[in-house]
Amino acid sequence: MSVRYAARSRPGTMVSTWLNGLVSGTVIPPGWTALQSSTLGSDTATVTFTSAGSAQPWSLFQDLVVIQYCQSDTEAHSRIQFNNDTASNYELQEFYSDGSNDYAYAYATAYIFCGYIPRVADGANVFGGNITHIFDINSGKYTSTLSQFAADFDGSGYVGLTACTWEAVAAVTELDIYPHTGDFKTGSMFSLFGVAA
Repeated sequence: MSVRYAARSRPGTMVSTWLNGLVSGTVIPPGWTALQSSTLGSDTATVTFTSAGSAQPWSLFQDLVVIQYCQSDTEAHSRIQFNNDTASNYELQEFYSDGSNDYAYAYATAYIFCGYIPRVADGANVFGGNITHIFDINSGKYTSTLSQFAADFDGSGYVGLTACTWEAVAAVTELDIYPHTGDFKTGSMFSLFGVAA
């Protein structure tokens, strides 16, 4: 008789997330948990989500997911910074298309590029969507992200993917979401979810 043991993916992160839950007295079931959301009642330059302000502390989760449905007043893309880090510690790759041309870039920068979003000039009721998955936020290694986006620019637009690595080993405890310049417009919506293994 033989016994086989199957290795689970990323055991260190899953075990530490489970142990954090035991220590805090809260065990999070596998899947997505809604943590914070914001629908803007006025034009806003930055939307901030923090672990301290969430329904559950982020230390209980393996990943985070940010969903944006937004419009800006002057500039057409959305960004995220972690833990107030404004230095060029984000290694970014992006690929997107406008239906006629394809674009691909790689560069170091001071933010996560989440994707293009419509401006007021593209139509008063035209909003764009993007989803950013933030992996292994408590692992003690560099944090990677993957963003998907789509935006209609009143007859033109973009769809694409971006991948980013934040070159820091700290646990992620704050997200600052902002447009390149100007403000997010009234009615823009932002939601944050924790993902437990």
